[in-house]
Amino acid sequence: MTAAPADRAFAVFGRGDQAKIELNVFRNRLRLMTNPETGQPFTELEIATATAPGTRWANGADADDLIALASQARALVLADQMDPLRANSEFLRGQWCRRTGLTPRPPAGGSGSVTLAAAVGSVFVGSTTIGDPAATFGISDAGLRFQVLYTVVVGVSGTATIEVVGVDTGPQTNLAAGALLRPANGPIGWTVPGSVVAKFTGGRNDETDAELAQRIAWQLKHKQAAGNNADFRGWAESASASVEAAFVYAAALAAGSLLVAVTQARGNVLGPLGRIPNAATLTAARAAVTPPGSSQVPAHPYVVLTGVTGTSVDTVTRLSMAHASDAGWTDLEVWPGTNDDGDPCTITTLTTQTNFRITIPAGSLALPTGVTQPTLMVWDATLSRFESLKVLSVVLFGGSVYTVTLNAAPTATLAVGSWISPDAVQREVIGETIEAFFDTLGPGEVVPLTSSLVGTRAQRFPSPTEEYPQRAGTTLETYLDDALGAALGDRDLPYVSVATPPVPADPASGPAMLVAGRAAVYALDS
Repeated sequence: MTAAPADRAFAVFGRGDQAKIELNVFRNRLRLMTNPETGQPFTELEIATATAPGTRWANGADADDLIALASQARALVLADQMDPLRANSEFLRGQWCRRTGLTPRPPAGGSGSVTLAAAVGSVFVGSTTIGDPAATFGISDAGLRFQVLYTVVVGVSGTATIEVVGVDTGPQTNLAAGALLRPANGPIGWTVPGSVVAKFTGGRNDETDAELAQRIAWQLKHKQAAGNNADFRGWAESASASVEAAFVYAAALAAGSLLVAVTQARGNVLGPLGRIPNAATLTAARAAVTPPGSSQVPAHPYVVLTGVTGTSVDTVTRLSMAHASDAGWTDLEVWPGTNDDGDPCTITTLTTQTNFRITIPAGSLALPTGVTQPTLMVWDATLSRFESLKVLSVVLFGGSVYTVTLNAAPTATLAVGSWISPDAVQREVIGETIEAFFDTLGPGEVVPLTSSLVGTRAQRFPSPTEEYPQRAGTTLETYLDDALGAALGDRDLPYVSVATPPVPADPASGPAMLVAGRAAVYALDS
């Protein structure tokens, strides 16, 4: 019998297991019987010969084995449906949704701010009801529709900043900074396209089966009833497909109060701000849980809904990977390096985006003799990704300072304080993994648990020990292990700038959540 997987409560037969059982039973019976031809008990040789592969008895057991496996396969499919984390899509979206009352989250449109010019007094009519025909609409170059969220009247400057949300949905509605929105049904005085201030967030596709299964499993574990913490979490998360998760802090503001903080589904938005909720997401979540407009919460309870604030975490990681390899470091002689304290190589003087000076950490190796064009990469803190630099030359300026000249400016904006790493072939995988690790984290506490009079009562729900941990640390190493696989020999994390989210001065401002800051990676063996 094959051992059961760790997450199954029962053993599972493998090919040949049932046949072995049958043949063993048959052999034991033969040992108790007399050979009619000899009048003597069957010998072990006779028993082995009678049950050898290809014999009538072996073939019969093999046939039974196949029948048993087919029956087991059907039983396993049924058993899997009893667990939402294993259930197939049909059972999950049918039986489990009916049982729990949950429905799959629909797709959502991206949202953000747009600056525009229009005649003084022009009125941009807003509405929080998506698709409201009375609202002002704009259209992107790709034909995607966006509506104004809040009514704005253009002042004497002739310019205004408006909040818009996608009527159309999906990651494609996360418009890039600088994208244009053209008038659709706006005021007569709006003739010039508006410009997106910063990349839109919140646009996403339909909820996946895996995401739905996690929500169902969580609700089964935490029963929603009578306005408890689980109820408020469920209401906030059901308010919009853009809500990733909600966290509840009872009595954090006052006795009988409830603070609810939400994070935003990342979608296709890169960088540390991808999970920070925008205005549209907060508006939808507030409408769901905040009196008096909530359909679930009566008029009098003291409920406040907030977003989360990001606290940047800088990390330095050392990786043991092959040199001059398609699966490791780009160069044979990997440079620069770090020291045991995890000090990074840093831009200390910036002349232009193609000419700057770097300072290597104390105790790290100098540029190898004869090397003038080491391959380098820089961390783009806005996208949480590494970018390879087009190095023309690196020459010693003096001491531990080197002058770097590039053939072309990078897409990332270099600045004094930017961290430089040796280039790695799998730079994209490493960057994605760092971001993926931080995406597993949730917000911290809103009151100091040990010193506040409401500390125990106001502790975050769900607890960080249950899901969405708060702390940053060596778990990142495990993520890199899984992502790089056999390409990674060893690793360590000598430097993490912040391990735990700070407690806000005012709980009403919302909890802090650790997000990716600067990152650098160096060779463990250099």
